[in-house]
Amino acid sequence: MRKKYRHDRKLFAELSDLLRAIYLAFGWKTRLIAPVVGRYLMVTTKLEERRLARGWTLEPECFYEKNRAARELDTVTRAETVREPGKIQWAGGVPTAVGSADG
Repeated sequence: MRKKYRHDRKLFAELSDLLRAIYLAFGWKTRLIAPVVGRYLMVTTKLEERRLARGWTLEPECFYEKNRAARELDTVTRAETVREPGKIQWAGGVPTAVGSADG
């Protein structure tokens, strides 16, 4: 990956520091594996850039799945859902008077 950014001095320096820190943290095996992984990442990054330039993405098409209650709400007409200002919209049934024997 450093090779890709060799002309950007700041980013190249940051990548070099990161690579040195990885070498220190993980030891000699990392020095053997890093060039192979770096080349692999370089190739896959180039391929991804080409795909994105052509308009290809991994994002699926957006869709909404509705449960039964949501589908029932869709069947209610707009006129039934309009609320009058200042009035209480009851969830269902008939409201009972406060302090009545029913409720």
